[in-house]
Amino acid sequence: WYQRRVREAVVSTQSTGSTYFHLVYLISFSSFCSVMGSLHIIVGLVFLGLCFSAPFDAEVNVKYPLNRPLRVGDVITAWGTYNDITTIKFNVNIVGDNDNTLLHVDFRPYINTIVLNNYVNGAWVSEIRPAFSTADNFATGVMFKVTIEVLDEEYKISFNDVEIGARFPQRDSIALATNVLLRGGSNGFQWNSIELPTDGGWSDFSDWSECSAACNGGVQGRTRTCSNPAPANGGSDCDGDNSETQDCNADPCPAVAGQSYTLAKPLAVGDVIEAFGIYKDDTTIKFNVNILGDDGLYLLHVDFRPYIDTIVLNNKVNGAWVSEIRPAFARTTFVANAIFKVTIEVLDGEYKISFNDVEIGARFPQRDSIALAKSVALYGGSNGFQWTHLRLPKPLAQQSRAWYGTE
Repeated sequence: WYQRRVREAVVSTQSTGSTYFHLVYLISFSSFCSVMGSLHIIVGLVFLGLCFSAPFDAEVNVKYPLNRPLRVGDVITAWGTYNDITTIKFNVNIVGDNDNTLLHVDFRPYINTIVLNNYVNGAWVSEIRPAFSTADNFATGVMFKVTIEVLDEEYKISFNDVEIGARFPQRDSIALATNVLLRGGSNGFQWNSIELPTDGGWSDFSDWSECSAACNGGVQGRTRTCSNPAPANGGSDCDGDNSETQDCNADPCPAVAGQSYTLAKPLAVGDVIEAFGIYKDDTTIKFNVNILGDDGLYLLHVDFRPYIDTIVLNNKVNGAWVSEIRPAFARTTFVANAIFKVTIEVLDGEYKISFNDVEIGARFPQRDSIALAKSVALYGGSNGFQWTHLRLPKPLAQQSRAWYGTE
């Protein structure tokens, strides 16, 4: 019974690479022996290593399933420990269903050779036997490494990273491979561990980054890494992107009357400026949206005057207003205590002005080059009127809380 338990401990350790199983089964073994009054004997056995080595003087036979079919570029690596020349043989096998063996790499130290072969329908096929010096390659008690690389139509086999003297043709489709099987060994030989092709898997996404804008629409991103697990031994990289973005803080930015908001770059045809305000009643005298340049230049002045049912459109150069345009605009267009929107669209040679998405009765010519525009300013209002928000095209907006006067 105890030999079976110790065998399970070692096989489990080889399958998982964890010493945890050693400890679990050793505790079970020790508990059994202590019940028999032999605790001191058990401690001695542990230090001698007999608990784990004796059962494995016999053949090792462990299958490692592949989680997908083999592909060109895959690498299989197995590590073992050699005892001495009395170790008869040991092998690494790529196997499929029905006990078919696509590749059999059989080390035979006692005759200084390796046998390469495959096994189909219950019979071995013609083998290849490259010479392999035991004295030059193996050392007593030293771990070695066997590597199988899946190439195009053949397998490349290496021992301690040095290719052996022959490659083996892929006589069967590599898509048939289902397991890697480690066999053989005697007189203290053992397989220690194995690495199989591992396709990459994505980690969880990171938290979203801070939004690039406090308002008026920004972007935030998050990332993930191909590390869960990382691709190894010819495994594929992760499919898909390692980052993604989303829009954020889409609400218009807070704005106040009397403040000028600097543009990040000159105006261009196609740009749209939106200003939002709250109207109280017709005792509100006037309020306006302005596109400004340097030295007191007004490229556009859109001045609402509810008390006289009109809008004044004008520009100001060298401290003087130029000829204005006065489209009619009924004060009844306003709704008391309701938010409204003024939109200025930069067209080719003129500005289009709309109120709540309805164009007003006149457009205003671009009397000055739009390249001179430096800021947008909201002025005016009385008796409870207020400007509330401003939205600029993203390339134009200096998108920080400080720029919008909210810090």
